[in-house]
Amino acid sequence: MKIELCCCTYTLINEIKIAKTKKQIAQTYALALKSSEKTDWALVNRAIIDRWGIKSLHYIKDLAWSGKCFPKEIKMKFEIGKCYKHNSGTMLYVVCGGKTFMWGDTLIAEVCRKGENQFLQAVGKDETSARNWYEISRKEFETVFTK
Repeated sequence: MKIELCCCTYTLINEIKIAKTKKQIAQTYALALKSSEKTDWALVNRAIIDRWGIKSLHYIKDLAWSGKCFPKEIKMKFEIGKCYKHNSGTMLYVVCGGKTFMWGDTLIAEVCRKGENQFLQAVGKDETSARNWYEISRKEFETVFTK
C-alpha cells in the first residue's frame, strides 16, 4: 500500500506551528519522505530549527527515517480466561483449549455477535488469529448478557 501526503511543505509548515510534540512532526515528515510530491525540505527544516533548534531537527529526522515515530503493531495471542472484542464489535470469551477433529489443537471461545445468539467457536492460538482483536474486561463482555 502506498500513502501519499498532499501539499507536503504546506502541511508540515502548518503542523510545525501547532504541533504539541516532535513525534507528531516526525510522523508527517516520514509520510512526506515517502510521498511522490515534492517537498521544500530547506523551508521545512528551517521551520523546525526556528521552533525547536538543530538538535530537535536531528531527532525528528532520525525518528522519521527509522519509522520509530509510528506505533508498533501490537502482537497478541488469545489466552484462556480472557475476553476480547473485534473491531467489528463481535466479542468472545476464551473458555478452554482442546483437540478437535476438524481444527486440531485449538482454543474454544464463546462468541457474541450483535443481534445473534451466542455460540461456541474454535479460535486459533497464533498471532494472526488475534489480528484486529483487543482485550476487554470481563465486565464489558458480560454487558451482552445484561441488555
